[in-house]
Amino acid sequence: MIRKTPFIVERKGIPWWYYDFTVKGKRYRGYIGAKSEMNKREAQQQLDATWARILTSAETPRRKQTSKSPGQVFKEYADYLEMHRPKTWESYRYLKRHFETFFKGKRTISPSDVKRYQKQKWDEGLSGPTINRHMFYCRAAYNKAGVKPNPFDGFDKFDEFPRTRYLTEDELSALMSKSTGVLREIVLTAILTGMRKGEILNLHKRHLDFGNQLITVPGSETKGKRPLTIPLPGELEMVFKQNLQKHESGFVFENKHTGKPLVDIKKAWKAALKDAEIKDFRFHDLRHTYATYSLLVAKDIRILQGLLGHSSIRTTQKYAHIMTAGKRDASNAVSSFISKILENDADKPES
Repeated sequence: MIRKTPFIVERKGIPWWYYDFTVKGKRYRGYIGAKSEMNKREAQQQLDATWARILTSAETPRRKQTSKSPGQVFKEYADYLEMHRPKTWESYRYLKRHFETFFKGKRTISPSDVKRYQKQKWDEGLSGPTINRHMFYCRAAYNKAGVKPNPFDGFDKFDEFPRTRYLTEDELSALMSKSTGVLREIVLTAILTGMRKGEILNLHKRHLDFGNQLITVPGSETKGKRPLTIPLPGELEMVFKQNLQKHESGFVFENKHTGKPLVDIKKAWKAALKDAEIKDFRFHDLRHTYATYSLLVAKDIRILQGLLGHSSIRTTQKYAHIMTAGKRDASNAVSSFISKILENDADKPES
């Protein structure tokens, strides 16, 4: 049988390695990885593994799927995790709404349904590693339910290459000029603190210490389950105070209709990117932007790890309010650096 080879296709202006072939009358096609992240030899290795998996599945007789709806499977798994594995439940409960919504009303799930789910989540802006985690949870749920064959077995896993996309100075200036209202405040918070979107949207007055100029988020509310303590940039202090005066709920970014924190900003975010003519950029890349400029200015990877909450340095909660001079200097340097970019943009005459 002729060996299949990858080829290049353009996706949103970005060259990707791609495959497209037919086995026993069924067409298989998909993305392998961005050309910028792997050479042809690496793409070929990935394709060979996919090819072998497809050949194996094509030769394996399909068994009738055990009768149990996706809704039942996900609910039973949620109940099990909440009762027996509370730490895993904390992560699962935020993810399950994605696949519960997508597969709602279906009696069974097919491998093609799984592929459509992956594509939809990718188009929504989720990263490959995040989509992989969705698949791992779904597979675990079906294994626990005893459904055979498991439709999530052998799913096409996204390569987990580290993404390092960040805004250039011109892109940052353009994005801020096209961001208005609460979106501008949220974007500014992201590029001045490096916080994740979920951490920003759920910011509450209990997280803010204006006296010591600190933002403190407990481990129960962070992705890494470790407490995050970072400096509160002066540029954000007035913004936060003004918002809190208007919001009785105590949330910095409140949904005025519900009194709860904003859930998402997709519509405004996509509009700002389009107006600023910025491509291949996700909200989480603002965190990469912060990290990049922090290293350019502060030149200390250890300080950056602390600012991003990636550090394993063991600091007792008793001294959590005390920040090292290095952390504060790095945070101030990043704030000053980005503020100069924004000031230069404000001084430009409108065209």
